[in-house]
Amino acid sequence: MDLREISSGIDPEQHWYYRTKKRPLIDFADEILRGRAEPLNIVDIGAGSGFFSESLSSRFGRKVGDVIRVDAAYERDSAGEDRRISGRSLWRTTPPDRIEDSIVILMDVLEHVERDEEFLRSIVTRCAGRNHFFITAPAFQGLWSGHDVFLKHYRRYTLGRLERLALGAGLAPTAAYYLYGAILPPVWVVRKLAPGRQSAAGSDLKRTGVLSNKILEWICLAEFPFRRWNKLAGLSCVVEAVAE
Repeated sequence: MDLREISSGIDPEQHWYYRTKKRPLIDFADEILRGRAEPLNIVDIGAGSGFFSESLSSRFGRKVGDVIRVDAAYERDSAGEDRRISGRSLWRTTPPDRIEDSIVILMDVLEHVERDEEFLRSIVTRCAGRNHFFITAPAFQGLWSGHDVFLKHYRRYTLGRLERLALGAGLAPTAAYYLYGAILPPVWVVRKLAPGRQSAAGSDLKRTGVLSNKILEWICLAEFPFRRWNKLAGLSCVVEAVAE
């Protein structure tokens, strides 16, 4: 979760967007972890608050090994070392030199990086053995708005572009699809027709009332069982891939 969203007052445990965004990630991890005798580590690149990796750790318990959260915004301890929060949890300012037996998460990270393929390749080259990648990015440059300016994005993606990026970085995609297709039309209308929305910096994620929050959550969750067939459109692109 982007730390700027926290500063805008969003509680990811309650907000419809984050409550639904973690569901495909949990399903992805469940498919990989099901039936495994040995745990997999979690490497959360651009982890921010650590919301997504914490969701996996809480959900799967002993099936998860070490949890490594990486974000350039983190501060090191007084000795200049990365912070170890507990026996299994480490917060780092840079990715580990070796990534092995891991689920690697890049949740809305690549759009923050000027040289996105070079950055992703630098992560893949650290991988040893078989590692599983879950990558998301905001969709369609035509949806560019002040929200992107606020979050300091360089670009938005199409599904094809994100898949080609993964391939170019050395990953083997296993699935690619859009999320949030159901709410794309109203979002497009608001961003295109509301004056100043394309350039004035500000977050689109606002605190919502209990009822509207629940309705939005239901709408988004309803499409998720069919998500892997959605190659057409949505607010987010997803690529699932392996590095081996």
